[in-house]
Amino acid sequence: MRGLTALYFMTTISLAHFNIQRIGIFLKTHMAKEKALSRGAKLSNKKKIVRARDQLRKSGYYSADSYRKSEVD
Repeated sequence: MRGLTALYFMTTISLAHFNIQRIGIFLKTHMAKEKALSRGAKLSNKKKIVRARDQLRKSGYYSADSYRKSEVD
């Protein structure tokens, strides 16, 4: 195979393959969770990922961030 058409075709096929793999992994984990819940197991609570700028209150989103109020006004 040669040319741009072949390149686009092979790229499309490889992307479809990758997406099908991801769907399979998702379904496998989903089914495992359902089986665990049906057996009575409890799912662990994951820690929420907090950005450093939010954790250190340096985002400017909060009213308590007084150092940024002068810049916003």
